[in-house]
Amino acid sequence: AYMFQSRMRAPQAATDDHARGLRSRRLVQICRLVLVAESVTAAIYASHGQWPIALALAAAAGMAVICLTIARHDRQALGGGVLLASLTVLASTLMGIAEGLHDVALVAYPVILIMAGLLGARRYFFIILAGMLAFISWLSLATYAWHTRVDNVASGGLAIWRDTNVI
Repeated sequence: AYMFQSRMRAPQAATDDHARGLRSRRLVQICRLVLVAESVTAAIYASHGQWPIALALAAAAGMAVICLTIARHDRQALGGGVLLASLTVLASTLMGIAEGLHDVALVAYPVILIMAGLLGARRYFFIILAGMLAFISWLSLATYAWHTRVDNVASGGLAIWRDTNVI
């Protein structure tokens, strides 16, 4: 019986190692893509003098570098959590300082949730989803019920197209 059990574990261990390696490569690929996108977009916003947005993007790019470092030390779960959390905070920050509920950054929320599913972290998915729903609820109340903030809906045409393509 022992020999049968040990033979059954070997294919499972190989499958787990393959899946872990695939998630690790996927995390590094996503981190690199996010780093490039955030860096380029930060440079564009900095060149237009929109410093709050440029600083938020630069901070998120720094978190992508930290995610890459963590992932290279075989800590995929932690690296994925850092990446997902930083992207969620970035999208929320951009909505908070720019156009609120009308901001194109809101489109990033479903993309972040898809990434959470791809990285295989079910608990991160639900934690991030809860955080997103809490932030959207707060932003809605602050804008429409409490009237403590006003959405600056100033983007149009080319700016929306650019931001949507970056996301």
